[in-house]
Amino acid sequence: MKRPLRLDVSNTALKRLDDLITTWRTYHSDQRVEELVDELYDQAEWLCVYPRAGAVEGWLNKGRFQYRRWVVGHVKIIYRVTRTALRVTDFFDSRQDPKKMKG
Repeated sequence: MKRPLRLDVSNTALKRLDDLITTWRTYHSDQRVEELVDELYDQAEWLCVYPRAGAVEGWLNKGRFQYRRWVVGHVKIIYRVTRTALRVTDFFDSRQDPKKMKG
């Protein structure tokens, strides 16, 4: 079996996740917020094993990288694949304007 990729989360993605956590805390208990964050990271780790599982993200593929998305609830995990890592560039609330996505 092929070796899983290393998970690499950008500072921008961490900031966006922080924003999501702040929003979630107004609607959910701390325990539920922790479960939501754990689910995002569990799915990102799974993508390290199956990096091509996510669909190509058409809104971002205008430059030199091919970005993919994996949807978990209302959140898109936006990522690109390198030789050794799965680089998460955004945790995007899919209820927003897609032009706000970060690649």
